[in-house]
Amino acid sequence: MRIVQLANFHTPTSGGLRTVLDELGRRYVEAGHRVQRVVPGEYDEVIDLHGVQEIRLRAPLLPGGSGYRMLVDVGRVDELLRRLRPEAIELSDKTTLVRSAGRRARIGATVVSISHERIDAILGGRAPSWVPLVRVADHRNARVARVSQAVVCCSEFAAHEFRRIGATNVRRVPLGVDLSTFRPALQTDRSASVAAARPIELVTVGRLSPEKRPAHAVHVLRRLIDDGRAAHLTIIGDGPLRAELERLSVGLPVTFLGHVASRAALAEVLAAADVCISPCAVETFGLSALEAMACGTPVVVPDAGALHELIADQPSIGRVVTDGDAARWSVGAAAAVTDLMRRDVRSLARTHAERFSWEAAAEAMLSLMVRERPRHEGQVSEDGRVSLATVG
Repeated sequence: MRIVQLANFHTPTSGGLRTVLDELGRRYVEAGHRVQRVVPGEYDEVIDLHGVQEIRLRAPLLPGGSGYRMLVDVGRVDELLRRLRPEAIELSDKTTLVRSAGRRARIGATVVSISHERIDAILGGRAPSWVPLVRVADHRNARVARVSQAVVCCSEFAAHEFRRIGATNVRRVPLGVDLSTFRPALQTDRSASVAAARPIELVTVGRLSPEKRPAHAVHVLRRLIDDGRAAHLTIIGDGPLRAELERLSVGLPVTFLGHVASRAALAEVLAAADVCISPCAVETFGLSALEAMACGTPVVVPDAGALHELIADQPSIGRVVTDGDAARWSVGAAAAVTDLMRRDVRSLARTHAERFSWEAAAEAMLSLMVRERPRHEGQVSEDGRVSLATVG
């Protein structure tokens, strides 16, 4: 099957979206499918990633310093898809690329969309108060649902906004974790006596942007120290709030690692931590929290968004804290950290993470894509691949 992964807001240093596309695309290839990925880039280029041909089309930067780009010249996208002739499209966008996917659906391609974000939640802290967020979200989501044979949501939180508009093609598919890369440290003494004699190692992972609320982790650290506990925080990720967080952390034991490109290096830091602080209240799944648990590290999450769905019935692998502003949330989160330090939860966290498999996620996605072979117009090159000349 010829599969095209179509996405906006994808960069070489972006987190969850890039991870999802990479992990699924690699497994589609391993299953014998031909996979191409169309994403925005600084300039036109074609590269090979684990057998996936990634086609980056020149696209403008979005304002606001986010570092994200958006494919606005949809005519180029339409022309490229006409040449690629996909039998299935994995759509990871709710903006400019919906129309392009819809055009291919009308001539027989299967479109399976992945809802990576809740529009109403992600815009909640950014849009002016007069913007009707629910109406905006419902309009865009209705367009996505209309062009898709299936809309994949990774959590009940993500599915809610589609169920709100009466979409009948919503499918729940949990994401996975690379269990061979993200695993507990081979030699880590977590006994109570050792834990009491050293600082509590905290870690938080994510883009340093408002919706991720990274400052909450700094407030948790401050609360622990004010309570007389020795503690240290490692912040992994980069983004527009970096300078503000550095100012907030003055005088506190905080290490900024920035973007960590190596998955193995990321896993090493997660495995060395005692607790992962995951404060984002608008996550639609929580890949970094799951990766922490795969490393045997328990997590502290808010009861808003989807993160609590990962551990709702498993208090032995983490804690759910009633959501609130940074100061209030830090009180409950610090208490949760202290409680987790009294228990041996690492093996339980790892066992829980083993329930989530990228192989299972890819198999579910492929089953949604498979249907009667569609008819396509035109011709395709012998190997089905493109060059920069083709992109132009």
